[in-house]
Amino acid sequence: MKTNLEQYRSWASGCPHLPVFFQPWWLDAVCPDAWDVGLAKDEGGKIIGVLPYFLTRKWSLSAIEMPPLTPYLGPWYDFPDNLKLTNRYALEHSTQEALLVQLPSCVFFRQRWHPQLVNALPFRWNGFRLEIKYTYCLNLGERDLYADFASALRNNVNNAAKKIRVERSASGAGFYAMNGHTFTAQKMKMPYTEAHFQRLTDQAQHHQVQDFYWAIEKDTEKKIAAIHIVKDQRYAYLLATGRTPDAHSGAVALLIWRALQDLATEGMQVFDFEGSSLRGVEGFFRQFGGELKIGLVLRKGIPFFRFPELTNRILGK
Repeated sequence: MKTNLEQYRSWASGCPHLPVFFQPWWLDAVCPDAWDVGLAKDEGGKIIGVLPYFLTRKWSLSAIEMPPLTPYLGPWYDFPDNLKLTNRYALEHSTQEALLVQLPSCVFFRQRWHPQLVNALPFRWNGFRLEIKYTYCLNLGERDLYADFASALRNNVNNAAKKIRVERSASGAGFYAMNGHTFTAQKMKMPYTEAHFQRLTDQAQHHQVQDFYWAIEKDTEKKIAAIHIVKDQRYAYLLATGRTPDAHSGAVALLIWRALQDLATEGMQVFDFEGSSLRGVEGFFRQFGGELKIGLVLRKGIPFFRFPELTNRILGK
């Protein structure tokens, strides 16, 4: 009999609407040999729900956490089309219950769910805490994206375009160092290793789901900023950015604007800025005119779940 992982790999290859972060090759890259998946099936044995998860350790204690370089996980569904809402919610509840019982015992649990996932009631009923993280999502349909920009952002982009040219590449060569400037400026440690980055970007390039945009000074030919975008069938995601300390203030905005134009031309439907809790970053993303979306963060800590401040300190959150 095939294992859950073997069944999931086969199922995922035939599920075009599966987010890129749920793809087996993505999880193999960011947490090799350290992930598994729960499967929910209908009466005929067809997979109708999945829950991939990353197994790790925190302070030598067992944990299910978010993998490096992976903003979203959670359950995903393959339900029949045109379900009535009452039937869909009932099916979501029974599917989540079936997935919950397959989770291994662990001391800590944390997953950030994709913005399309809004129903986590069975998790709440089973003792999980629900928190909120925000992101901005921009509809890339037939509309004048530039007109929705804040006037200050348009000015910044126009000024940057006079001094900067943009290059697009599928290769991530040099981006890890550029991204490091962002964390250095915030006096933070890089949250992932160069080996993780290289393994993921090699696979993402192979599957043709990523783009890097580089800002290059016209006068000096110096690379001063870059952004990393990954995409699936409907969504494109701003996975990471980086800029040198002396970069033009509009460099990253110019790169995002160029990427938005390309993605709209290619038929992508939604651009997800992938959120930030930092007030300055939120203010920058807001200027692009996207819609504020709520994303769920599911947590559970044993025995610390009654003391969230202690749990957050242990988890480094």
